[in-house]
Amino acid sequence: MAAIENTAAWEIAFQYRDDEAKEGQPVGKSSLHQRDPKKIELIRTRPLWHAIVVEGSGSTREFWSNGMLIYAPLPDGAQPMILSINRDNLDPRVQARVLAALGAGKFPDFEWLNQECYQGMEKKAGRNCLIFRNDDKEAWIDAESRAPVLWRQAAEVRTFIQKPAPAAMLSLPEGLSSILQKLKIDVERLEKNPRNGG
Repeated sequence: MAAIENTAAWEIAFQYRDDEAKEGQPVGKSSLHQRDPKKIELIRTRPLWHAIVVEGSGSTREFWSNGMLIYAPLPDGAQPMILSINRDNLDPRVQARVLAALGAGKFPDFEWLNQECYQGMEKKAGRNCLIFRNDDKEAWIDAESRAPVLWRQAAEVRTFIQKPAPAAMLSLPEGLSSILQKLKIDVERLEKNPRNGG
């Protein structure tokens, strides 16, 4: 399984099949996945990355990271949401877990792949793909690049599309670099001294 390249752009589309048959509700508009991602557009020029997330509700959120922390700007100058890539399960929602993995250069939720799950090779979207299945999980991996094409678990389906790599390095928005640097120092201090806070 390939990692995300240091300079890369990807789009991940999410579909939730348990949203499709809600009586009296449009497809994809149930309350079940309003805060889960519908689409993630990622640009990465290591160590920086930038993601645009379209949620199930239709709202859009923006995320930046310096490789250590994920910064989510909030409207009206409110206190930003901060996630640490080095901490697991900081937020149980799909969105936070997926972003943390992408920021670390990994495609999320493929940890279960192994030789015992290999089912053979099939074509998908004109590409030869390696097929893996384990219980309710299924993955299609491009046989040449080893990058993901499709991931499925229970009612959730993700489709991966590689975009042209960015031509220039990312730069943090004005003012964000100093904020993240201060937060990085604070987090490192707390992780070294979790009991006394300093």
